[in-house]
Amino acid sequence: MSVIESFLPPIIKTKETFGGESDLAAYFYHESLNQLLSEDDWLIVQSTYDPKYNLKYETLFTLTNGYMGTRGACEQGAVPEMPGTYLAGVFNKGDGPVRELVNLPHWHGISVFANRNALRYAEDASPLNAQTCEVIRFCRILDMKQGLLISESVYRDSAGHETAVGTCRFVSRHNVHRTGIRLFITPLNHEGVFGVESRIDGSAVNWRTNPKFRAKHYHLIAAEDADFEELYLEAVTKDEAVHIGYGAAIHGLSRLGQQAPLPTISHKFSNDGEQCAEYCEFRIGRGETVQLDKLVVIYQALELNGDCLRDAVHRNLERYRSEGWTRELRRHADRYAEMWKDADIRIAGGEDENRLIRFNLFHLMSTAYSGSPAVSIAAKGLHGEGYWGHVFWDTEIFMLPFFMYTFPDLAKSLLKYRYEKLDGARENARIAGYAGAKFPWQSAASGQEEIPPFSYDEHGAPQPLWMGKIEDHVTADIAYAVCQYVSVVDDPVFMLEYGLELLIETARFWQSRVEFHSERRQYVILNVIGPDEFHERVDNNAYTNAMAAHNLVQAADMLTDYQARFPAEVSRLLARLEWRPDDIAEWRKIAALMYIPRDEDRLLIEQFDGYFQKKDYQFTAFDPLGMPVYTGNPQLAELEQTQIIKQADTVMLLLLLRGLADPATVKANYEYYEKRTWHQSSLSMGMYALMAQRLGDTEKAYDLWLRTARTDLMDRHGNAGLGLHAAATGAVWQVLLFGFGGVQPDESSGILEIAPSLPRAWRSLAFTIKWRGYRLVIEAEPERLHITLPEIREGTFQVKIWGQLYAWRAEHSGERISVPNRREASVNG
Repeated sequence: MSVIESFLPPIIKTKETFGGESDLAAYFYHESLNQLLSEDDWLIVQSTYDPKYNLKYETLFTLTNGYMGTRGACEQGAVPEMPGTYLAGVFNKGDGPVRELVNLPHWHGISVFANRNALRYAEDASPLNAQTCEVIRFCRILDMKQGLLISESVYRDSAGHETAVGTCRFVSRHNVHRTGIRLFITPLNHEGVFGVESRIDGSAVNWRTNPKFRAKHYHLIAAEDADFEELYLEAVTKDEAVHIGYGAAIHGLSRLGQQAPLPTISHKFSNDGEQCAEYCEFRIGRGETVQLDKLVVIYQALELNGDCLRDAVHRNLERYRSEGWTRELRRHADRYAEMWKDADIRIAGGEDENRLIRFNLFHLMSTAYSGSPAVSIAAKGLHGEGYWGHVFWDTEIFMLPFFMYTFPDLAKSLLKYRYEKLDGARENARIAGYAGAKFPWQSAASGQEEIPPFSYDEHGAPQPLWMGKIEDHVTADIAYAVCQYVSVVDDPVFMLEYGLELLIETARFWQSRVEFHSERRQYVILNVIGPDEFHERVDNNAYTNAMAAHNLVQAADMLTDYQARFPAEVSRLLARLEWRPDDIAEWRKIAALMYIPRDEDRLLIEQFDGYFQKKDYQFTAFDPLGMPVYTGNPQLAELEQTQIIKQADTVMLLLLLRGLADPATVKANYEYYEKRTWHQSSLSMGMYALMAQRLGDTEKAYDLWLRTARTDLMDRHGNAGLGLHAAATGAVWQVLLFGFGGVQPDESSGILEIAPSLPRAWRSLAFTIKWRGYRLVIEAEPERLHITLPEIREGTFQVKIWGQLYAWRAEHSGERISVPNRREASVNG
């Protein structure tokens, strides 16, 4: 059984007979839909309809261009459902517990009415959907190569009439304000009058399926059928008064294969309460197919520089109608093709890994947006309302590496988000009593902490949420990400304009956060939470202390370097920040004397003071999804008394700071903590996979990587319906490139090093990376590595391959070089 088949309905191409038509070997009845599809290993297929999986598939089939995201809810509606359309950066609090990403009006709704007179207004009128009809055939496909969601259902109504309804949806990467759906309707065993209603639905709420958190975050100030034969709806958020305008129009109604418009029996526009609708009726003969397009344009007023929102929507929609759905689809698909040239990773061998990889990378790369530094990637992407749509450290540590090596401009935009929120981080530090900038555990629009101060237990009693107050490692994580970006991209302009200030302000925070322990004669950091959130309010979490020390050293080193290289620019920055010249020496002193708890006899780094005195527990049982099974009381108060950890903590530290410990210490810590990790966070297994690979256990790494890659497809954590586990998608890439691909900068020389080591099932691993302005195309095999050299601009291009240094000059530009694996040869010899 393939990897995909183990957790999704099988990918089926069978011959089916519809209404006396000839047999058709395809996914869909409508051949026009089949013709749109990419190759099978670019497709995720849902071939059966089961309502209990509706919310999961809404997440899996989300389409986003980084500016907006729309969940994969069915156009004809479903029960249950949690449809969502979100614009990056549009938040509101209202009466809710926190400021959250706003679920805005839904644009995707299309109802089809079959074989009745005066359809929309008849008392017995009911649309074709899974609630009113028997679904005799169902298929939905996410085409990841082109960014399409293609769906088809064959409905049998109470009269026995069978109708095939197909759709193709996209959210444009070419023009981020445009979305669209092409609709196909075919009566298979009947004929008559059909109606289509296209809606913009302004009744959307957040947390539709959870009354405890349900909230509507906007008012409607316009819901109308305009003079231009198009719909217009305008919403304004309740707190910040952000105006969002929608325009929509039905276009291109015709019989399949015919250019002439199909005559309509009626064509109406309506404004019914919180929605506006366009409705048309037409006649279809048995076996005939009619198609039409729903064209939609969405803007928010803040980006228009004072231009009229209604006019901007209308002008774009007017151009869209003139250019047509097909042209926009092609331009959208072309943009994805360009992105996949750099992002695609190909495996030869194995089972169905290419599809797994593409699923994770499709959602990861689709969610980033370079059009505004005011937005980043939330922990749940633009795929749902989990974690309120907030940004966590997940972005910098788990997702950013993919963008640094693949789309460096997007990586820069993600870091600029943190710079844009620097004043909010300064305010966080001030409120907590510290200097510099303290970045929030959960970030939204302002950069201030967004996590509520309390949650409530099953008895309604308030329980403090300490993460927002003391999970301070996020500040060091952001500084770490800045340094990694500069190492990979070599962007001094970014450092001068943004990066140095981020490093200085985060270093100032740690300078004020540490305390000097007079007995140890070392600096300590008390009352924190590390990545493992099962243990709160601990002292000297090793991850936090070591990452803080790294932050201080890197700030000192970078500032010293840039002062020498760009004295005038840095002098102006330091004057603005009222920087003290003796800070550099103080930062270095604190870092050198930072306390890291250790058990030297066992070569172990203690996760925090007193961790080894906790009750020991080692996992020995696993559930069918490969998750560790804990047989004790899962309440936090109980877990805090044990050595069970939620996710990679000390092991994560040793991955990020490779020079912190020797190989024997790294191995000892991996073996100790791996047995005690519950992997209750999707951030965990990927990091253990990376460490297993680093220690030479490639098959263990492969197993953990597969589990990580299946996080959402298998719904490993039971909450895929609330949105994407975006950090896991980044971890999938990291294990492929940093693990099996062996890609990393040499710490001493800064030269790129590539040392692949592939799982036994794989014959090759092919990928593309960007390195300091160069683009490298690499294909790794067990015995050799093929590298297509970039255009070498001057001097030599150097890279280490399996430990050997190679240098090529300009005359080698564009050549495909094969390098033998001498390590493999020496082992086999």
